[in-house]
Amino acid sequence: MELVCSNYEKEEKRIINLIKTSDYISFDLEMTGIENDKNNVIIDTPENRYLKYKKTSEKFSIIQLGITIFNKVKNDSSENKDNKIIYDCYPYNLYLFPNAVDLKVLSQDSMNLEIKSMLFNRNGKIDFNKWINEGIYYLNHRQYRQLYKNITENNINNDDFYLDTSFLSKKPADIELAENTIKEIKENFLDEQSVANSYIIDCMPKYLLYYIKQKLPSNLYFKENCKVFRNWCTLITKYKTQEEKDDLYKNDVLTQLRDLEHKKGVKKIIDAIFNKYSYGSMDIDKNFVEEKTNKNILIGHNMSLDLMFIIANLGESLPDKYLEFKNMIKNNFKNIYDTKLLFEEFKKNEINHNNIAIKDIKSVLDNIYPYLKSRFNDLFKVEIKTKNNEFKESQFHSAGYDSYITGLCFLYMLHGDKTGQLLEKCKNKIFMMNSLYKAFDLNKINDEYMLEVDNPNEDIFVFRGVKKASNINFLKVFGKKLWESSVIKTIYDEKYNIIIAFTNLKKESIDQRKTEFKVIAKSQTYNDVFTAFTLEEFRNKYMKIGRAHV
Repeated sequence: MELVCSNYEKEEKRIINLIKTSDYISFDLEMTGIENDKNNVIIDTPENRYLKYKKTSEKFSIIQLGITIFNKVKNDSSENKDNKIIYDCYPYNLYLFPNAVDLKVLSQDSMNLEIKSMLFNRNGKIDFNKWINEGIYYLNHRQYRQLYKNITENNINNDDFYLDTSFLSKKPADIELAENTIKEIKENFLDEQSVANSYIIDCMPKYLLYYIKQKLPSNLYFKENCKVFRNWCTLITKYKTQEEKDDLYKNDVLTQLRDLEHKKGVKKIIDAIFNKYSYGSMDIDKNFVEEKTNKNILIGHNMSLDLMFIIANLGESLPDKYLEFKNMIKNNFKNIYDTKLLFEEFKKNEINHNNIAIKDIKSVLDNIYPYLKSRFNDLFKVEIKTKNNEFKESQFHSAGYDSYITGLCFLYMLHGDKTGQLLEKCKNKIFMMNSLYKAFDLNKINDEYMLEVDNPNEDIFVFRGVKKASNINFLKVFGKKLWESSVIKTIYDEKYNIIIAFTNLKKESIDQRKTEFKVIAKSQTYNDVFTAFTLEEFRNKYMKIGRAHV
């Protein structure tokens, strides 16, 4: 079901209730940019990669949020003769747009777009007009707290509120505007002949309103951002007693807080997914309950960036330190699965099917979904329960559809797993694209090194100090002169770092092989200086958590 501003509010409570009772929640995002992993290198530590993803997540915005909720149904129906497991499925595709009105006073009022990502989204049939004109506004926690503070503590009618306006002495135009406004109020509203109870002036910056209020009698209430005749203004009201003022203040604050609840937008759903459920209005009634459960399972595909985008744009600010990020995720999710990592593990125990070599299937959604569907579609049944629930096959790169397919792929592997150990092996591990570490491991303080090679006889070396890989003809250096029967492949090539795998090496010691390499490489590259490491030595020396490679 597609949700925009016009129909989101009606569906919001239902989605939150579904999340509370869900067995599985899968999600996906489409963003305005991802920087195409152009700064990622294969020897990034998890901390280095996290800091790069953090910068990207804070730079770009969300276009679509896809959420699909799965609930397992008791299969005692007489119609279910084959006794299949049945899942009720609720897929949603939400168009999101930053809260353009309030962000001007909170933080940025601009948006970054990456051309390649926007073309990718266009090819995925994303409706940009719908995104801009009908996207659901959203706030993150930091922005929400600032707005809440502006409504309550920073209200100019608060007796404890103070604002320094001394800088106005350097702004004669502002002083002239303020003084003319004061004169108009006195002549047209405070004059003895006036019987009006309220007076309207144009919207102004808070510091001007505060300046004006201090120059007028104390029995005036200034209601900011009031909409009259479709125009935003400040409404000035007279009061006689402190009780009347308190009533005005209370009603004003409650009205603004109710409006703020609406401005939260999709943030309420994110709070629910993070196992935080709000009963009524948490800010007005102070009735806020946190629930933790081991039941809910969150599922994504190659989800590291998606998860960080959600936190940066819809949740708390991302921590500056990687370990704090890991703790944040661990504290909010008990069970989290990345289907890209799941499929990499799943392939190890899956035999070829219908002449399809599973080891050759790339672990991207539009490749793994057809394969898994052909193998395990008969093991369970999924019934889509949302309105407008027609999904076209191969409608990839719409966030709602991708979240739905991600959930199905998870269920296919869950039911097709012959070992019964797949979920435990991959629990709370998030795939790291193109990295020797392979995953952010939320289970442990230090992430394990997870390099996997095709041949158990492969030996891997890292050579440092190389100016250009083209300076060395590796086949010439190693092919005949050093190890005649070895197979050489460059598995990574970066400026000053080259990782090479050798297969079927002679039985010399590692130290002998490294020494001989240095001699031959030096002669072949015009006296360039090289340092050779085994991969384990290189990892211990340069790839420690919290230590950048050099």
